[in-house]
Amino acid sequence: MTEIIHSTLKVMFVCAIIVLCFWLFKHRTRATIETGDKSMDATNFPEGGYGVDTSIASITDLKSGDFVAFRTPSDNVPMRIARIIGIEGNRVEVSTKAVLVNGAPVVGKINTGTWTMPETKVPRGCAYLLVDDTFMGLDSRQLGPIPFVSIVGTVKPSH
Repeated sequence: MTEIIHSTLKVMFVCAIIVLCFWLFKHRTRATIETGDKSMDATNFPEGGYGVDTSIASITDLKSGDFVAFRTPSDNVPMRIARIIGIEGNRVEVSTKAVLVNGAPVVGKINTGTWTMPETKVPRGCAYLLVDDTFMGLDSRQLGPIPFVSIVGTVKPSH
């Protein structure tokens, strides 16, 4: 009789652990971001809330063109949205005509105005982020390369 109770308790414990793991995974991989700033193209990101997939495991899960939510330690805004321009090891260059990664133009609407940056290699464990309208937002222009630990997850535009 004691063995049956012991076995039943083991099964219940394992089931509880499995349920807890599923709950933690579900809640760990989703976040919400409200955006009301004008730093991203309103066609893709009109004002409102967006889901953030926080399941990215490493910087190599990201690629140029992905939209991400990120945090800055010196900012009182909970999260911001920007576009990944380059990840560790990529060469990034900004001219008044184009944004280049490893010599190829980045696809997407990015208004750099007169701001330029000579070719720079993105350091290990970092990403280079730009907002669509560089006159309106905070990104790697002011902050430099963003460490992976500051990137919350990927955001899907609404088109």
